[in-house]
Amino acid sequence: MTKFYSQHDGITGDALVAGTVEAMRRDGWMIAIHNDYRLSGHLHTFYLFTHPSGVWAKGEGETDAEAVMTAAEQAANRLNGVHRQLGAAIELVRNLRDAINQNANLDAGDDDEGSWRFVLAENARVFLEIM
Repeated sequence: MTKFYSQHDGITGDALVAGTVEAMRRDGWMIAIHNDYRLSGHLHTFYLFTHPSGVWAKGEGETDAEAVMTAAEQAANRLNGVHRQLGAAIELVRNLRDAINQNANLDAGDDDEGSWRFVLAENARVFLEIM
């Protein structure tokens, strides 16, 4: 995952917003909504980002930098959760493939191309190649 800029890097204001948004775009995030508004007479801004994995992140604040940094932090946390879930799914498929391969020899003749073991093992192999 791309490192997002932060104020600790000595980057502030417009450069912070532009750099962070660019980093998020490289990671697949898109700005779905950007809205400036007044709340009790004070200027505020809102950003909503979406990701192809189906997650979203939002940020609000009195400045673009505040709103974008809030959204970037939320985006990183949400993608980490998606990556953990994906890793668990990959591990599950690997374990399934290994169990099928270990038991494949128990029933000779049950491993032809139409058998459930063959189909499951082949799907697991293809899934792991894609990942």
